[in-house]
Amino acid sequence: MNSHKTLWLVLCFFLASQSISHADGVDLVPYLTRVGPHDSVIIIIGLVVLLMGINYVLNFIFIGFPAMKLGGIAISRMLWDMVYITLLGQIADRIGAVLAGFGAGITAELLHLQGEASGVLSLVILNFLCSGASIAILAFYFSRRRWLLPTGKAIWVTLSAALFTNPVYLIFAGWRF
Repeated sequence: MNSHKTLWLVLCFFLASQSISHADGVDLVPYLTRVGPHDSVIIIIGLVVLLMGINYVLNFIFIGFPAMKLGGIAISRMLWDMVYITLLGQIADRIGAVLAGFGAGITAELLHLQGEASGVLSLVILNFLCSGASIAILAFYFSRRRWLLPTGKAIWVTLSAALFTNPVYLIFAGWRF
């Protein structure tokens, strides 16, 4: 399957899932997109572009720059690799979010947590761990396979990616304490 057909299928699935996700009254889109609910598609697109730009800069600061310094990689190559990491990182984060969603209820039950906040708390903690782990796997893959960093240096880049580029911080930013 060529890339145009794949992109078209992903876009069709995304658009179809928007109406399906509202069918039961539960809106999962803000959780999965991290931009919150809005009535305007233009606002949502603008927020996604803004967040992707911020994500790119954070990825460069906490993944690209350390990898360049540790491995002597050219900045032109790193700038392009950060585009790939930023896009693939979105998929890695969604994998972490889905895994956290599956595990949140089970965790709350196993730990005998009570009340509505128990599910949210376990969801956020698991989301931080699962998204961090999926981003770490992506960063480690790039560090070892693409940039050919030694294992010790790749682990430093991986830990930096998992801790500082974890998108779960956006959930905390949206909370009102």
